[in-house]
Amino acid sequence: MIDTDIIVLRKTPYSESSLLIASLSRDCGRVDFIVKGALSQSKKRKPCIDIFMELNVQFREGAHGLQPLYSYELLSSFSGIADRMDNFRMAEAIASFALKNTKPNLPMPKFYSLLRSSLHMLALRKVEEPIHCIAILSYLDEQGFLPRSDGHASEASKERALIEKLFLAVEQNKTLPAYGLEYWKSFAQWVSSISQRSGL
Repeated sequence: MIDTDIIVLRKTPYSESSLLIASLSRDCGRVDFIVKGALSQSKKRKPCIDIFMELNVQFREGAHGLQPLYSYELLSSFSGIADRMDNFRMAEAIASFALKNTKPNLPMPKFYSLLRSSLHMLALRKVEEPIHCIAILSYLDEQGFLPRSDGHASEASKERALIEKLFLAVEQNKTLPAYGLEYWKSFAQWVSSISQRSGL
């Protein structure tokens, strides 16, 4: 039995009482589940699973495709995201990117961590900066699509230092640097261009 943490990225009602969920796992990459009885009216049922929840789950090792979910516990709910439409759109953008580009059995601990931290930040307060681009940037970084510093005072090393600064700010739930609207617009376009060049 596999025991891991997941973030729910999509949910779909299935039959009269079941739920299909698509998620990103800390240890197993993309995992999709069927949760039987999730929509039943039984008094003994657990809290309803929703998008942007972090759960600890158990499922059978070695199984492929849609997994029956044997056990789950709520770790965190980022439901506050829904209170601000702009924040919700950014969370949706991260989820859409993750669903399109993550794969089963491909652990992505760095992306998972930045995804979780981004959702946490979006749930707490209004975010003006394109935080979804920072989360996507962590995926690109983990997959090796970003330039690495050569240890010298070059453009690449400065760029690397900025990227690490942004990652750290999100992970520690700190205010992002006040670079201004034009900078963040250019930053979002840069992340988008890397994604396109990488075929994502």
